[in-house]
Amino acid sequence: MLPRMRTMHIISMGDSEDTATSGKTDKLMTALENDPDSVIDFMKQLTSGLYTALDKQMKGTNLRSTYTIYNDKQMASEYSNYTTLIKQWEKRSRIMKIVTITSFQRWSLSCKNCRVRHHPCHPCLEIHN
Repeated sequence: MLPRMRTMHIISMGDSEDTATSGKTDKLMTALENDPDSVIDFMKQLTSGLYTALDKQMKGTNLRSTYTIYNDKQMASEYSNYTTLIKQWEKRSRIMKIVTITSFQRWSLSCKNCRVRHHPCHPCLEIHN
């Protein structure tokens, strides 16, 4: 198996398109030619370790689902709470509208009665004076 520090240099050295490393020996190609099984084992270990680390970091929590980078569960809960709150306030608004209309109709009817009896009620006195 290739040592950990050495493997980082094998991957990054000898790239003909990279001005910083173009004059150096392509150690990865050399390792592939001389000991391909070690390179294959290293790459398997690297990808397995990367997958394991990624899987560990991306596990689901009580705030988010697995492999999600935002708090989708929390957002869904907040959305549901806000939807419920909006429905409650819409219901209260409809009730207040009905109460207001009913109160106005009663007041309007009482004012008609007070005009018929020729003595205005208190709200009518305020409006007419």
